[in-house]
Amino acid sequence: MKVHNSVILSFYMFIASIYYMFNDTVRIVFFGISLGISLYMSVKVENSNSVLKVPVRLFRLFICIFIFTLFVQVINDTFTPLILYYLSSPLVAYFVYKNKFNTKILQVPFYVFSSYILIYFYFRRNLTGVLNLVSENYISIIIIMNISTIYIIKYIQKEKMPILPVIIGLFLSILAKGRSGIITVLFLLMLVVWLKWKEQGVLRKIVTFLMFFIPVIVVVRLKWSMLLNAFEKMQFFEKFSKSGVDSPSRNIIKEAYLSNINNITFFTGYNYENNYWFQYYGLNPHNSFIRLHYFSGFAFFIIIFLLLISFFNLIKKNLFFAGLLITILLRSWTDSVIFLTLFDYVLILLTIVAFNDKRRVKQIN
Repeated sequence: MKVHNSVILSFYMFIASIYYMFNDTVRIVFFGISLGISLYMSVKVENSNSVLKVPVRLFRLFICIFIFTLFVQVINDTFTPLILYYLSSPLVAYFVYKNKFNTKILQVPFYVFSSYILIYFYFRRNLTGVLNLVSENYISIIIIMNISTIYIIKYIQKEKMPILPVIIGLFLSILAKGRSGIITVLFLLMLVVWLKWKEQGVLRKIVTFLMFFIPVIVVVRLKWSMLLNAFEKMQFFEKFSKSGVDSPSRNIIKEAYLSNINNITFFTGYNYENNYWFQYYGLNPHNSFIRLHYFSGFAFFIIIFLLLISFFNLIKKNLFFAGLLITILLRSWTDSVIFLTLFDYVLILLTIVAFNDKRRVKQIN
């Protein structure tokens, strides 16, 4: 059963990882397959007090969000079948939470995806066009969601946390040149290093610090000007050297959306399809939270409130999981990468962990 569960989940993760490589026709097929897999997952969890093997309260909440979102989309003429993810993502999340997995199998989609990206870069010398109709910046969120799934399961199953996946993820994010992707994956790397550091004994901490951190500090101190000059000349970091982390286009989009919020659109969301600035930037809000409010209206506030409470619960219970959640949310601030997507189950999984008792999740602060 453990291997069977792992194959099912890894297949779902693989579809989610390659989803943006294809055109709309193939994506529709993947959408249907993902719904079928989530329904199959829902009957593979043993739980007596459940609807489709998912806790009643959890499923009721997402049914309410689904119904309100459907109402909003009918009013605004923004209907999308992607709202079905509000019903399927909890099924996937609870399946992951309640079952045991072979994490070696779960890492296969990540390494296959990473290998494809590296091969593409080797032959093209850039990642332009590696994904279909979306920026190569999306590579970082695919990496983050894959790694988060693997790390959550490994942590719950009390397995060792490998650092290689996040190092590969950082390298791929650098190749993709997306500033938010580089920063958030770097933060994820620091989070994993901190966790591994915390698990070491006092003597090993001292030796590690002396062998690694002190030489790095000395080199940076003595060669700062040379390092800064090299950084500015590197093509991969040209966006950082030119404008830091500022993005005027994203600021324009945020202001355009917020300026159209009134007593009605606060509850129904603002349909930006006819807005000049949104049309100018290809109807891409470049912000998952704007996209969520656009699609779901007032349900946006319910979801954000739930995520905030989950975050504070995780801070008390497990800082590592809290770090994973904040990594995903920070990355989502600069691109439309979560909410009504195949990877939404990761957010719901962290929410389930946040409200669950401490027996399965070791407390770490």
